[in-house]
Amino acid sequence: MSLLQISLTTTAADSRFGKNPVVTPTADGYQIHAAADNLRQIQKAARTLEGLGIAELQLAGEWPVSAQFAFYQGFCTAKKQTGVHWQGDAATIATLSQWQQVYSWAKTQTNAAPEDLYPEQLCREAVSLISAVAPAGTFSHQVIWGDELLKAGWVGVHAVGRGSDRATAILVLDYNPSGDATTPVAAALVGKGITFDSGGYSIKASCSIVTG
Repeated sequence: MSLLQISLTTTAADSRFGKNPVVTPTADGYQIHAAADNLRQIQKAARTLEGLGIAELQLAGEWPVSAQFAFYQGFCTAKKQTGVHWQGDAATIATLSQWQQVYSWAKTQTNAAPEDLYPEQLCREAVSLISAVAPAGTFSHQVIWGDELLKAGWVGVHAVGRGSDRATAILVLDYNPSGDATTPVAAALVGKGITFDSGGYSIKASCSIVTG
């Protein structure tokens, strides 16, 4: 069975389909009426198609990389992270597949239960992902957790984590595609991964909770 073909066009939709529809049917699928750089409109169209119950489709015709990924972000859900067949040469498809892998990984971690995804496990998951996508020998890592955080000077992080029976952990990654240890660092990224957060809402006095 051939897949539905999804094309991108700047041609105005036939007025019989209503006033400025984003998506209209074609002989072999659907067309999206949007400029290639209108990523919000493309993402909206993808959500519309996903809402029709379509599980799998093929992007057809001219699709810039950014437009394809915007479509994917609109089409995928927490429970369905596949179903989009990319358009382009081997290099383009490889790039989009890598983006999809990372995006899907982030979705999976976000929806994981705190019991299964605690700080140390999140570090392991991140290392596993990077090991799968980065060339061998281009990165190293260190996990600092528990009382080791005190020895490393991470006093505040350690203090916050004491409220849980799951030890706080910090993952230090060094990505160096040159393989030369003397290569200057081009960028440093610092992020926070929260695996459980009560939000503090329930411990606030009623008079302190302002709603708009």
